[in-house]
Amino acid sequence: MLGAPFAACVATMITAPLVIWYMRRLAVLDVANERTLHTVPTPRGGGAAVVVGIFSGVLVTVLSSGRASAPDLLPMTLAVALFGLIGLAEDVGGDIGGIAPLRRLAMQVLAALALTGVTVLSVAVSDTDPGLAMVVAAAVIGPLWVTAFVNAFNFMDGVNGISAVQATVAGVGFTLAGLVHDHEPLVAGGLVVAGAALGFAPFNLPRALVFLGDVGSYALGAAIAALALQAALSGVPVEAVVAPVVLYLADTATTLIRRIRAGERWYLPHRSHAYQRLATAGWSHTAVAGYTGMLATTCMALGLVSAAGAPVPVRACADLAILLLVVRYLGAPRRVAARLAATDAPAEQPSTDDATTDEPPAADTRAPADTRAAAEPRPAADADPTLPTPAPSPTPPAPPPAAAAAEGRVAVAVPAQRTSPDGPEPHVDADAGQPRRRGRRSRPAGPPGPPAAGPPGAPAARGGARPPGRGGWGAGGAGPPATPAVSHAVDHEALDGVRADAGGAR
Repeated sequence: MLGAPFAACVATMITAPLVIWYMRRLAVLDVANERTLHTVPTPRGGGAAVVVGIFSGVLVTVLSSGRASAPDLLPMTLAVALFGLIGLAEDVGGDIGGIAPLRRLAMQVLAALALTGVTVLSVAVSDTDPGLAMVVAAAVIGPLWVTAFVNAFNFMDGVNGISAVQATVAGVGFTLAGLVHDHEPLVAGGLVVAGAALGFAPFNLPRALVFLGDVGSYALGAAIAALALQAALSGVPVEAVVAPVVLYLADTATTLIRRIRAGERWYLPHRSHAYQRLATAGWSHTAVAGYTGMLATTCMALGLVSAAGAPVPVRACADLAILLLVVRYLGAPRRVAARLAATDAPAEQPSTDDATTDEPPAADTRAPADTRAAAEPRPAADADPTLPTPAPSPTPPAPPPAAAAAEGRVAVAVPAQRTSPDGPEPHVDADAGQPRRRGRRSRPAGPPGPPAAGPPGAPAARGGARPPGRGGWGAGGAGPPATPAVSHAVDHEALDGVRADAGGAR
């Protein structure tokens, strides 16, 4: 029994390097584009080695079992031959356009019809009596099943090793189901398929030296579909033959429906399958193949519950578990993308409501008060609104005209200094126009100098002229602002008297 899978594995491993060399010579290469997940040109058509391996396994099975007692592997062999040829034509002629999609679909349907007919005849002439109803159902559903699964297997062959792993799991599952139901074609066919897939795996995983291509995916898909159809006609529970490949069916069906609803051309290559989105999210090809293989193995084990003839409630629980695994697989890309987005997102900034008050206050970068006063003039009333406004004091009387004339000065009303309970009153800087505390450091007043010279008739400044920018009430000063508290008005009557006396003296 183990001679056939061993022969299939060895034949595949020996033939694969020759196929790689020949495909490179023919320049049958898969060039990376926006719809593929590889980055370097890689030969395709490596599935031709898988076809040789399957044929070798079938030959060893027939020779080792004898012609009379050999298991009926004709449906599987015919499926591999017909669909393998279609796939090989697509691979070799892919660079010149290949086969048109509708024409290729028509060829697949014709091949599926022929395969279904041969399968029904093989089961009918055997010792198993499928019944008329099953034969009619197989004749109707068979072509659709074979065509759909072949294309599904081809669509799912998008990352390294995924199809080799899936074919191995399906072959082992079919072998176990065949052993439970004593179905020799299912046992022998499953072993041959698993052996050929294992022989191809080293050339495609983890680094792809060659791709299966359409010839390999069509051949493996057709072999699995033919074995499943033959097992169902022979009385093997449907769950047992569908469970190992349920992930491929679910992923293809959901993606196809989504693309049709979006108005896309569903028959063209794309990257929207669940396994492709996992690879796009950052998973390696090995991780994707391993994840799908693990889930497929679990589904295969649950399907064997039905093959073992378990009670209906147990079978229902096993079927529900398979459904949950399928849902988890289809939702895996969304969960991985959400986790990746949460990891790459920057940390959220704390809001002002949550900010603590333990942080030190920001340093004051404003200019000193005196500099701001000179650069940004403001009314004197805004200097310190907290100080109380003192009551106005009377203006001191002007000196006698005679004394003023003798000193050569003009009497000018000077505001008297006042005090308040809260501290000294502010005085005004003539240049800045801002009040300033007397308590601050200021330039000390010097002795009175000679009277400043001015134009005829202009009053002289009290205490002599002061240089610009030093403040005061000199001739160059701007003078204090008029406020109710301080009077800066000139006594014009005294000024006229001084002028009259000065004229008489001359």
